[in-house]
Amino acid sequence: MRVKQFRFQQRAVSEIFNNFEIGKKDIVLEAPTGSGKTVMLLQFMEKVAEIDSRDIAFVWLTPGAGELEEQQWAKASNSSRYLIPQRLDDIWEGGFSRSTVTFINWEAVTNKKTIARRGGDVASIESIVKREKLDGRKFVLVIDEEHRNQTVKAQDVVDMFDAISIIRASATPVEDDSLTAVKVTEGEAIFEHLITRRVVLNEGLSVDNEAADYLYFLDKANAKRLQIQSEYRKIGKNINPLVLIQFPDEKTGKSDLAAASRQERTRLIDEVVDALKNEFNQNDDEIGIWLSDEKINIDSIAKNDNQVNFLLIKQAVSTGWDAPRAKILVKLRLNMDANFTLQTIGRIRRMPEQIHYDNEILDDAYVYSNDINYVNEVLKGHAADKIALYHLNPDVDSDVFKLKSIKKRNTYSADVPTVEKRYVEQLQKELGVIPGQFNKNKELLAKNNYIFGIDVFSKIPEGRISRLEEIVDLPKTDNRVPVVDTRQFGLRVEAVLQAVAAYFHVKQNTRVVRSIMMDLFRAGDQGGVIKQIVSLSAKEWYAFIVNNGPKLRDVAKRMDIRLSGIIGSEQLSFDTISKEVELTDFTLKNPDSYAVHTGVKYDVLPKNVYEGYTTANWVKQSDPERRIERQLEMIPEVKWVYRSKDHGHEFFSITYDANQREFYPDYLVIDRKNNLYIIETKGAKNENIDEYAAGKFKALQQYVVSDVTASSVRFAFVRFDKSAGILKYNNTKWSDNLEVISEWKPLIDLFKN
Repeated sequence: MRVKQFRFQQRAVSEIFNNFEIGKKDIVLEAPTGSGKTVMLLQFMEKVAEIDSRDIAFVWLTPGAGELEEQQWAKASNSSRYLIPQRLDDIWEGGFSRSTVTFINWEAVTNKKTIARRGGDVASIESIVKREKLDGRKFVLVIDEEHRNQTVKAQDVVDMFDAISIIRASATPVEDDSLTAVKVTEGEAIFEHLITRRVVLNEGLSVDNEAADYLYFLDKANAKRLQIQSEYRKIGKNINPLVLIQFPDEKTGKSDLAAASRQERTRLIDEVVDALKNEFNQNDDEIGIWLSDEKINIDSIAKNDNQVNFLLIKQAVSTGWDAPRAKILVKLRLNMDANFTLQTIGRIRRMPEQIHYDNEILDDAYVYSNDINYVNEVLKGHAADKIALYHLNPDVDSDVFKLKSIKKRNTYSADVPTVEKRYVEQLQKELGVIPGQFNKNKELLAKNNYIFGIDVFSKIPEGRISRLEEIVDLPKTDNRVPVVDTRQFGLRVEAVLQAVAAYFHVKQNTRVVRSIMMDLFRAGDQGGVIKQIVSLSAKEWYAFIVNNGPKLRDVAKRMDIRLSGIIGSEQLSFDTISKEVELTDFTLKNPDSYAVHTGVKYDVLPKNVYEGYTTANWVKQSDPERRIERQLEMIPEVKWVYRSKDHGHEFFSITYDANQREFYPDYLVIDRKNNLYIIETKGAKNENIDEYAAGKFKALQQYVVSDVTASSVRFAFVRFDKSAGILKYNNTKWSDNLEVISEWKPLIDLFKN
């Protein structure tokens, strides 16, 4: 079964693979819970098994008490094409053979009393690993939730394998500058609808309420559960939201403190179960228990329509457990135990259908807790937010901005056949080739120094590259290597495909590029919509791609440059509205919610369209955003300011990148003359990390002059110039360089025209 990959996952897999292939020993994947760490790690190993010619076996080490490695093994078994998934028991007969991935629980190999480590007459894992290494096998370790096993015993196991590379994965990895980090941000996972947009903490509670007893918090959680359930039914979804009630792991030991803690924990669990039955009318089959010594009603609990409404869990289940219907977490105070973990919050952030519903009730997750220390840690770590409602100023109408959003239709997807067609057009333009005329095309390509045959003419100097795609530009040598086994050249082909991918705008999805290159240059029916340029055997195709990598990449680059203007003008071509995008009226919500810091000093920002909005609402705002909100308050010409949201069908957005992406400008501003300004903020010099900034700039520039907007609508990109100490705007021509005074001007001048 082919697993869907999202763009950020493709990018992360490519980064891990590239770092692995250039010899990085320790790589860490830092990705939020729900972003698909398992998928990314499996895809990395698939790529190595498919492309790397070395004799490599993978070992996947998991934490927990034995459930997680079974989950991972099942996922691998359902999706693997090149990997051979196996359990620990399989190694006693078959060992660690090439392309196997063996899923092992830490406890099975860190305890020397287990059969895996016992030795003697029984084969031990050490003896099998030693035998495999003598046979020339190389190991790659994958350490899942790596922060959980930072022990001497665990390190002994790692050392035993003497792995050529170790891939560590966690949402909260241990900080170590010696590791090569590959990071997936929370924003990327939210953008792809994989996790909730926000986590809301103690919604609607005052400070006085937060010390209430457990019944009060269970009541709040149950009311929210019923509200979510109702919203699902309104849109025809048979999803039963699940409430997690978390308790600390049971303390071990014979001390009086440990005994008292166990007694208090047992009392609270019994009281909660009794309350669920008698106060909230839950039947036995609607209450699940997943504790160390008790497991009830947990079969199929992850299914969206499962009947269990409340699940009592231990803290340790915060790792590696999946139930995307879980939407609410209740963390109750225990007087005898101050230990807790924030990681369980990740368990309520998965979206059950991997889509956002443009409904805040369904697109958020919720935490209720009477544990003040826990609440403070959650807020300090930005794991969740306090939310407050604000009403529009009486002088502001909900349609004050009179704008239309350009929304991407959910059915739209990248048009790969169009990319292939445009690439052929570029080859025709440069070389005169005609699809289907194989012999003539081969002569034209050869005349332009394209190399044919089954010999590869280049060699890879070791230690000379920092990125895999740099292989494409390595100098040619007189060395001729015939293509006998195509797998030996898989890595070289992959480098070319990565180099081309950037200009095909498919991010790191080299499978798409491979498909196009096979359509155009391989013999046989490859399934493409255009006839081949030349018809090459498998060995000839591998040699052709490797030898002509720079040329194939440069054709794609010139195609991209030539089409940039065409693609840009297509973004606002409204004759395609019904197919790709739709226009929707934008109006301000009344009321609307913003996250808020509690117990901090703040300044009221009276020009904001919402009454009561203050600097305390700057919870996750960037430095440029904070600066511009301050300055807009001080500019006399400015009348109203609206801080927009970065998601949701009801908020203002436009499309860019040939209608493939949406973005939500940061601010809408109205001046005293009722001119409207759409403003996007970016980082300071060397801090503009948005790779799509130029595309967004062009899209806004076109939007304000289109027939969708009134003549009084303007736009600006705003950045902070550290050297000048001021905010600057640009609304003429995009430039990364803030010192180009013809493009970047003081923000205060924007409102004087």
